[in-house]
Amino acid sequence: MERFAVVGAGSGGKAVSVDLTLQGKRVRLFEFPEFAANITGMTQSRRLTAVGVVQGTVVLDRVTTDLGEALDGAEVVMEKNLTGEGLAKFREERLNERAASVQGDADRGVTRLSEIADLDERQQVEAFGILVRGSEDYRPGEMAFDGMAADQGALDRTARDAAIRAVLRPDQAEAFDAYQAERRAKAERDMSRLGLTLPDNWDLLEGDAF
Repeated sequence: MERFAVVGAGSGGKAVSVDLTLQGKRVRLFEFPEFAANITGMTQSRRLTAVGVVQGTVVLDRVTTDLGEALDGAEVVMEKNLTGEGLAKFREERLNERAASVQGDADRGVTRLSEIADLDERQQVEAFGILVRGSEDYRPGEMAFDGMAADQGALDRTARDAAIRAVLRPDQAEAFDAYQAERRAKAERDMSRLGLTLPDNWDLLEGDAF
């Protein structure tokens, strides 16, 4: 079942929430704390009634003033009902969350690379920048990280892998290749036990595989 987060609990946000729920979607409705009066009595019951073009009474998945809670697991975020300061605040918070996620993933990646290939300090700084720019959530010109210019372009997977390899010495590259081969073989065995085939786009540098 597709999961939606609706941002803003004004009349428009409530109507959208009811409409989506009636379509069989799981919906979490978020309201900014300063406008919590809009969801009085709803945070516990999660019941919402709409009248007008959209009509009906539904029970939402969650009604909250915690943005992180509303967005957790959401596949689609509905923000079009926000305008002005509310929209600007929402976008800023979303950008900050994405930046924190990008930094956290890059930090973990550098730590893991250092464990595998014993990176020196310069290599760690370079690898961090490469992993940041290779993240799907990286937004050039919008996110700032220590030691990086904000306007550095994003890297696709091929460019990211080539840049990482360029940072490594030959002995380090050999250690990294051996680790990659080991992890791929394990992933193939795990998938085979489930009767599945490892995807062609399996990526060592993403997710739990690394």
